[in-house]
Amino acid sequence: MNLYQEITTPQYRSYINLEKEAIMTVAQKKKTDLLDVQNIHKKFWWTKLGWENMTPHTIAYFSNQVKKNKNSTKKELLALQEKTKEIKQRRDTLCRDYFLSDKIKHTLWIMDKFCHYLDLRKEMQVKTVYAAHLLGKEVSKRYKMNTDDFEWLWYDEIKQILRGGTANKKEIEKRKKATFVLLQKNSIKTLSGREAQTAAQQELDVECSHELLLTGIAASKGQARARVKVCCGAKDALKKVKKGDILVCGMTLPDYVPAMEKAAAIITDEGGLTCHAAIISRELEIPCVVGTKKATYVLSDGDLVKVNATKGEVKILKEYQ
Repeated sequence: MNLYQEITTPQYRSYINLEKEAIMTVAQKKKTDLLDVQNIHKKFWWTKLGWENMTPHTIAYFSNQVKKNKNSTKKELLALQEKTKEIKQRRDTLCRDYFLSDKIKHTLWIMDKFCHYLDLRKEMQVKTVYAAHLLGKEVSKRYKMNTDDFEWLWYDEIKQILRGGTANKKEIEKRKKATFVLLQKNSIKTLSGREAQTAAQQELDVECSHELLLTGIAASKGQARARVKVCCGAKDALKKVKKGDILVCGMTLPDYVPAMEKAAAIITDEGGLTCHAAIISRELEIPCVVGTKKATYVLSDGDLVKVNATKGEVKILKEYQ
C-alpha cells in the first residue's frame, strides 16, 4: 500500500462523480420526469467539451443515460455517495497512525482545494471555448467564411476580417498541417507548415528512442499490462482506444473521458497529482502515471508495456515478457 498516494487522494467529488450520481438518482425513480432530465442537462451539458469537441451533451443523451442506469441499485448509489467519506476516514486514520503534524494536514487541505479549483477552472475553460466557438461560427457565417478556417486565425487577423479584410487561405491550410508557437524572451514566434515541423523537431526532439523504462508521478495506484495507443487529441483517442488498451497522451481534458473509461491505464507527458488525468483516473479506479515528460515520444501504437502506477513506472516489454 502506497502511503503517499492514499494520503494525497483528494477529499472532494469531481464533476464525473456528481454527474453519475445525478443520473443514477433519477434512474432510481419509478417514473422518469422530463424536468429531472432537464435539470441534469442544465448542470452537466458541458462535460464532454474540449479543445477539439464543440458538441455539448443533449437532453436526449441524458435521457438515454438514465434508461441505461435503470438497473442500478440503491446500494450502488450509496457507495458512490459514501466514497468521499471513506477517503476522509482513511486519511484521518493515517494522519493519526503516523503522527502527522498540523502543518502537513493543512497542506493536504490546500491540495484538496487545488483539485476542486482545477475542476472549476476546466469547467470555465471549456464553457468559454464553447462560447468563443459559437461567436466564431456566427462571425464566419456573416463574413462568408468556413467556420473551421475562421478558427485558425490569430486575434489580429480576426480584427482585420471584422474591418472588411480577407483571410489568407493558403496560410490557413499551412497551419492546419502544422503550427508551432515558440515563446522567446521578448517575443512570440509563430510558424506554420514545413517551417513549423522543422522547428518542432529542433526544439522538442528528445534522445530517448532506446529507453525501456519511463518514470513519472504515481497519480492513481495499480498495475496494468497491455498495448498502448498514443493519441494526439481527444478525437484521436476516441477513435483509437479500445477496451483494455493503455491510453498515452500529452494531457487530458473532459472530452477525453469516454476514451479514459475504456482504458486499462493512462500515461501522460504532463501533469501532477491534481491534474485532470490524475483526478479522473482515481474516480475510475484505474492505474495512472502522469508527468513522464516523453511518453508520447518514446512509445508507439502497439507497444507492449507494464504500468506500475504505485511506483510511477512504465516498462516497455518485449513480446515474450
